[in-house]
Amino acid sequence: MSQFGNWLYYRRKFKLFVLPGFGSRQSNKNILALTYERNWELPDGWHANYFDIHSPFTFITSPGLIIEREFNDGKAVYDWLYKRVFRKKTLKAFWFIDAHVSDKERMSYCNNFDFVFVAHSPYIDIVKKNTACKNIFWLPLCYPGMPGDIQQNIATSRYPVSFIGRFGNGFEARNEMINFLRKEYNGNFFTTTDFINSKKLIQESAVTTNCSIKDDLNFRVFETLGYGTELVTNHVSDLDKIEGLKDKLYYFHNLNELKGQVDQVINDSAVKHDMPEIQQWIRERHTMKSRLAEMLEMIDTGKQLEYK
Repeated sequence: MSQFGNWLYYRRKFKLFVLPGFGSRQSNKNILALTYERNWELPDGWHANYFDIHSPFTFITSPGLIIEREFNDGKAVYDWLYKRVFRKKTLKAFWFIDAHVSDKERMSYCNNFDFVFVAHSPYIDIVKKNTACKNIFWLPLCYPGMPGDIQQNIATSRYPVSFIGRFGNGFEARNEMINFLRKEYNGNFFTTTDFINSKKLIQESAVTTNCSIKDDLNFRVFETLGYGTELVTNHVSDLDKIEGLKDKLYYFHNLNELKGQVDQVINDSAVKHDMPEIQQWIRERHTMKSRLAEMLEMIDTGKQLEYK
C-alpha cells in the first residue's frame, strides 16, 4: 500500500482527528486507508482521538477545524475529501511545507483552504499571487523529532565534519558545498543520505553542515540543534526573522566563510556554543507542539505572529 505523509486534525472540543495519508490496493482501489501516529506532543488542553482507519468499521465525522500538513513529496491531494465530505461548513487550514519548490498547479491546491501557512516567508507573496485563499501566514518549520528524542549530544567526533541529506541532480548549491568540503577536509568529511540513522550520525559529528535548496529555512537547522550538534548552514533571510536563532549556529554566505566557520568549530573549543542550553531552547520554542499552538492562535486572531 502506498502511504503519503499528510495529516489532518481538529482540536479542543472537536477532538483531534488525524488523517496522515491515503492509498489503495490493486485488488480494491476504492478503499480509503488512513494511518495514524500516537506519540504527538500536543499543546496544553488538547486531546486526540486516533482512528484505526485500516478497519472497515471506521467512519469520519465532520470536524470543526481541519489542518493538513503537506508532506515533503507534495503528492497527497485531498480535493475530493474537502469538496465531497467536509465541504464549506468546516474550516480548513494548510501548512504549505514546499511552496519554495512547488509549481502554480501545486499552489492552486491552496484554494481548498480558509487558511494557508507558508513554511518559508520569502514565498508568501508568490503563494498569494497563485491562490484564492485570503488568509496566508508564515509558520516556520521546527524540530521534527518526537518527545524524548532530545538528549545531550553523545558526539565522539567520529565524524569531524558531516553532511546528511540529499544531493546530486537538482541540488547544485549543495553539490558545490559538498565538493568543496571533500577537497578541504578529505577523510575528515563524511556525507550520507542515510536518513534512518541521521540522529546518530549527527550526534557523532563535531559539526554538521547544511545547505538549503532554495533560500529556505529547512528542517535540518532545527534537527541538528535539537540533537545537540554544532551547525554551520548557509544564510537565508528567515534566520534573521526568528529571535535568537542565528546566535545559536554558524552561518556562511560563501565557501570561504564556510571553511572559516568549520575550522573555528573544530579547532577552537572556546567559541563553541552551549549545546544542552540550545537543545532546551529548541524544545521550548520550536517543536511541533509550539507550531500547532502558533497556528491556532493565528487562526483565532487572524494576525501574523512575530518571531522576534
